[in-house]
Amino acid sequence: MRHLKQLVFIGIICSLICCNQKVENDSIKSTSTSKVKLEKTNYISNDSLTETFLNDLYVLTSKHLLKTKKETIKNKHIKDTLIIDTLVKKSFKKSYFEIYKSSFKETLYKAKITDNNFFIGNYITVGIPKSKFEKIIKQKVNNDTIEVGNLENTYVFKFMFKNNILSEIFFSAHLD
Repeated sequence: MRHLKQLVFIGIICSLICCNQKVENDSIKSTSTSKVKLEKTNYISNDSLTETFLNDLYVLTSKHLLKTKKETIKNKHIKDTLIIDTLVKKSFKKSYFEIYKSSFKETLYKAKITDNNFFIGNYITVGIPKSKFEKIIKQKVNNDTIEVGNLENTYVFKFMFKNNILSEIFFSAHLD
């Protein structure tokens, strides 16, 4: 019983020591006197906003102006079968959408929007100022990269700004 109390006490002391260590987020000091800046990313967890953006992406993938290319791939989740899935790539200029089609499900799992022909959330498109983006999502953002995703982090939209102008929208989904 005494050993158990000692182990619990040592565990508490170790966790207190680990939690009190200071970590520098803004920069890493190298062996020289220069500092390397780390890119900070805001993550906004908002299920309803993410769902709206995702629905808009699905609508965009049905646009007739997209060039479509299909590629067959073996299903990696079902072993010892000959089940073939399809990867559908739809593109326009430098923007693209990738859809994974299995025999029972179709999932948009990656998208990159780099031109202002596509809108999500009715008003968000490449080229809008960060101030307008903040009004749309109703939140102030301080960084050049903002991620909006659902609580489980299975759907994530990454908005990248250059000189306070939205330059790229990237979407990724976690496939099971």
